[in-house]
Amino acid sequence: MWLRGCQATSLGQALVGTMSPAIALAFLPLVVTLLVRYRHYFRLLVRMVLLRSLRDCLSGLRAEERAFSYVLTHALPGDPSHILTTLDHWSSHCEYLGHMGPVKGQILTRLVEEKTPACVLELGTHFGYSTLLLARALPPGGRLLTVEWDPRMAAVAEKLIRLAGFDERMVELIVSSSEEVIPCLRTQYQLSRADLVLLHTGPDVTCETCSCWRPMPCCQLVLLCWLTTCSSLVHLASCSMPRTVAATAVASTTLASQTSLPSRMA
Repeated sequence: MWLRGCQATSLGQALVGTMSPAIALAFLPLVVTLLVRYRHYFRLLVRMVLLRSLRDCLSGLRAEERAFSYVLTHALPGDPSHILTTLDHWSSHCEYLGHMGPVKGQILTRLVEEKTPACVLELGTHFGYSTLLLARALPPGGRLLTVEWDPRMAAVAEKLIRLAGFDERMVELIVSSSEEVIPCLRTQYQLSRADLVLLHTGPDVTCETCSCWRPMPCCQLVLLCWLTTCSSLVHLASCSMPRTVAATAVASTTLASQTSLPSRMA
């Protein structure tokens, strides 16, 4: 009986050994298909996780700080459009920055040009790409107040903003969290009303006072409702994946739905 059991076990192991290569070959076309279909995401994984971590360790700088160094040597000071183009080139050919990009940037620019806001509030500066877009599209005499909680990211944004030629009277950068800044907008920053508010961060929440969607806590939404109307609130969808057609379409639809823009702009 014991001998038969050993023989059966050996036979089973032999069958498994002979079947494993066949199973692997059967799944090979599926693996190849997935690699070809999602090659952009695999490339992004390598660029944003593996290579970026290695560069961060070796240089001691973030990707945004390295991008600013590239801008200093390749962009024209005082020209926001050329600085934005240089950042796009760096993101496409060197390191992906996960920023808005030129396609969604055109939508945002058209939005500001149509609304001609006298005062804009931006919550979430990041490294300043969208801030340059807003400042460039502001009407004469317009003011932009932008908030960033990360000191290192705010330092990069501050340098980009000043390099583009915008002074503190036109673009004011506040290094703090939105939770701390919003209650002080009237008293400390003399902002009684914002014609346009752009939100970059926060969980999706529905405001109980006006039943409109906001990516901010309800206590701050109430304060925002005092500053602006529902149609002047925009959520800028960040894009962490490559700028594929699907990602761009989703982000454009988000912009259009939050600002009541015509469907042709999405």
